[in-house]
Amino acid sequence: MINWRLHIAFQLTFLKVILLGRFFSNSPTGWAYQKLMKCHTFRVVGDNPESDFWAVLRYVKRSAVLILKQNKGVLPLAPTSIYIHKEKQEKIVIEYLELVLRQEVRSVICRDVLQVKMPWLWRLVMLVQLVLMSPFFFMASIFTSRKSSLALVLLQWTENNLVGQLIKGQGVDRLYLFGGYENDQCLTGLFLEEARVKLTLVPSPNPIKNFYRQVIADEFVFTSPFQRKEWQDIRHNWKVLKTLDWPLPEVKKLLPYIKVKEAPRNQIAFMSRGIWLRKLRGLYAQNGNADFEYEENCMSALKVFLLRHPAYELLVLPHPIERKNQSFWEQTQSFYQSYFKGVKVNFPNNPELPSYQLFDQSFLSVASISSVNLERLFCGYMTLFAPIGAQHYFFSNSELDNVVARTESDFLALLEKCVSMDEESFFREFKLE
Repeated sequence: MINWRLHIAFQLTFLKVILLGRFFSNSPTGWAYQKLMKCHTFRVVGDNPESDFWAVLRYVKRSAVLILKQNKGVLPLAPTSIYIHKEKQEKIVIEYLELVLRQEVRSVICRDVLQVKMPWLWRLVMLVQLVLMSPFFFMASIFTSRKSSLALVLLQWTENNLVGQLIKGQGVDRLYLFGGYENDQCLTGLFLEEARVKLTLVPSPNPIKNFYRQVIADEFVFTSPFQRKEWQDIRHNWKVLKTLDWPLPEVKKLLPYIKVKEAPRNQIAFMSRGIWLRKLRGLYAQNGNADFEYEENCMSALKVFLLRHPAYELLVLPHPIERKNQSFWEQTQSFYQSYFKGVKVNFPNNPELPSYQLFDQSFLSVASISSVNLERLFCGYMTLFAPIGAQHYFFSNSELDNVVARTESDFLALLEKCVSMDEESFFREFKLE
C-alpha cells in the first residue's frame, strides 16, 4: 500500500529543492540543493562521463528500469534498520552496529540491489513524473560541465522515493545510514523528515569537512575524536538534533592486525587514492577538483624525500579503483614506476589483499587523506598525512593534527623526524596514545 499523502510531500520537497534551493542557501532546502548540484559524487563513473551529452537519457533509462523492477516481493524490515549503498558492505556494517548497539540488527536496505513489491499504480505515476521532468533536466544539462552529476539526480529522486515509501510502509522508525558522504544525503534527510523516520548518519573515520559540510539528520555519529572538533567549524550548515561518539566502523576487522611485530625499517608506504586514474578517466573530485591537487602535491613531496634518501624503498598500497581489473592494475604499476623514477618501487604480491592486511610491511605510511591511514594508526603503526595545499583545514587542531603537514617543507621536516623514531616515541611525542 502506497501512502499517497507522503508521495505528494516527497514531490513538493524535491521541487522546492530543485527550483528554490539556490535562493535559500542558509536553509535546509538550500543545503540539499548545494549538495546535490555542487558536491562530489562517487557514483558517476566511466571515461569522461561529465561531458556525456546524452547523460540525461542514460539516467532516465536507469531510473525507469529501477521503477519497473519493483515487483519482486516484500523486503521485511524491522523498526531499527540499516541503509547502505553496496550489498558487499552488509556483513561488516551489521557486525559493527550490533557491537555498538548490543542488540541484533538484521534488517538491511542495499541501494545497489533494491527490488521490492510496489503497486503498479505507483510505478506508473513515477514513470509519468520521470518523463515530465526529463526535458527540463536535458535542457539544463546542455549548460553545465557536470552533465552526468546533474542527470544522476533523476536516479537519486527515484531511489529516495522508493526507500521513503518502503520504510514508512514497513514501520521503520530508526534508519542508520552508512554512506552519508553521497551528495543526496540532505535530500534523504528531508524525505525522512516528511516520513517521520529518525535518521542516524554513521560516517567513515575520515575528516568530515570534505563530504559532510551540509547535513540533515536526527543524529550524527563521530567515529574519530577529531571529527567533533571539525564539526565546530561546519555546524552552521547542519540540522542535527544529537551527536554521538562511536569507535571506528571497521574496528572488528582490524583487531587481528594490531601491531605485534616490527615492520621493515627500509620501506615507506604510500596510501593511494587513485587520483591520477580518476583524472585519466575524466572523473571529477570534491572542492572543484582541489582533492586532485593536494594528493599530487603529497606525491611530489614524497618523491623529493625518497630521491634524497635512497636507502628507503616505496611500497604503493593501491586504492580499490587501481586494482579494479587487470588492465587498471597494469596501468597503476606502470604509472608509479614512471612517476617515482629513481626510487625502488614495490607493490603487493597480491593486489586483491586489502591495505589493512599489509600494515606490517612498512614502518611508516604516508597519505594525503585516507581512512585506511586512520585504521593504521588504530593498529599502532606510524602514520603521516600530507594534504598539501588543501583549502579545508582538516583535523581542526585536534591531536591528529600533530602528524599532518600542509606544506612541502613541513612534510619533509616531519618525514626526517619520523624516520629516526620508533612507534613508542612516535605515539608519545605526538600525543596519539
